[in-house]
Amino acid sequence: MPLDARFRGNVPALVTPALPDGTPDLDAMRRLVDHVIANGVDGFNILGSTGEFSLVPPVCRAAIIGAAVSQAAGRVPVMVGCGRPGLAETIAEVREAADHGASAVLVTPSYYFPLSQEEIASFISGVAETAPLPILYYHYPLMTGCDAEVATVMKLARAGAIAGIKDSSGNAAFFSSLASQTLDMPDFRLFIGGSAFLLGALALGAHGVTGALSNFAAHLDHALLKAFAAGDLPAARRAQAEIVRANASLFFAYPRNAAAVTKAILAHLGICGEAVFSPVAPLSDAERRAIIERLPSLGIKSPGR
Repeated sequence: MPLDARFRGNVPALVTPALPDGTPDLDAMRRLVDHVIANGVDGFNILGSTGEFSLVPPVCRAAIIGAAVSQAAGRVPVMVGCGRPGLAETIAEVREAADHGASAVLVTPSYYFPLSQEEIASFISGVAETAPLPILYYHYPLMTGCDAEVATVMKLARAGAIAGIKDSSGNAAFFSSLASQTLDMPDFRLFIGGSAFLLGALALGAHGVTGALSNFAAHLDHALLKAFAAGDLPAARRAQAEIVRANASLFFAYPRNAAAVTKAILAHLGICGEAVFSPVAPLSDAERRAIIERLPSLGIKSPGR
């Protein structure tokens, strides 16, 4: 099942705004959707890693998906993160996403118990058998413990079980090999997870990026994508350097959850609150002040300026 052709370019992974009581803030979700669309994104992903999918109460997922999809109102396509340790639960999440109007799903392999390559392929194939939406495989071995080999991904791709991949492995050799082996599959979509390696990924054949940065700084990813599309390598390298600087200043300055950092910045911009889902903790006052002070130098304007 092919992906919506609009799924390319800048497709950020959105946070899931939360209220202090640990429930989703649907009004803030709608504001965030309008915010990123106004800043020119090509689509967005909800309930992924940045969206704290493993911590969001499952009973709340339908309302979150419904709010995001209805607010997008067809302006851009919406991808929903799905994936639980059990096959039946994951299939149910995929169907739920379809029922609420999503355009695609981003599916993790089962996690907790280590899986063989055959078990990874069997799990994803099992989801795909009845999936009403196209599937992107979410390759994030650091978090799932499942390190799919290129051959496993290609097996799924050739069988039509998956329509693309989001690779958050940080393994350039993996991405390069996969890109070379999908050259004869023009509809297979390659996304890099986060933009720290975006220029390299684009050069290898990536179709776009799905990361946290464009929740609040879409202009940085846009600049690189635009320069690369124009064939302006010097400008693309400068844009990549700015992204590296932003990541180092914001996400890598403290060993904190990316959702907590992103929400602190979005709270400063008046989009949503800082609450994160337990057991993740919000930034400390000192961390927040340090990060907010760095925003102007990255071209991120404070409210009223």
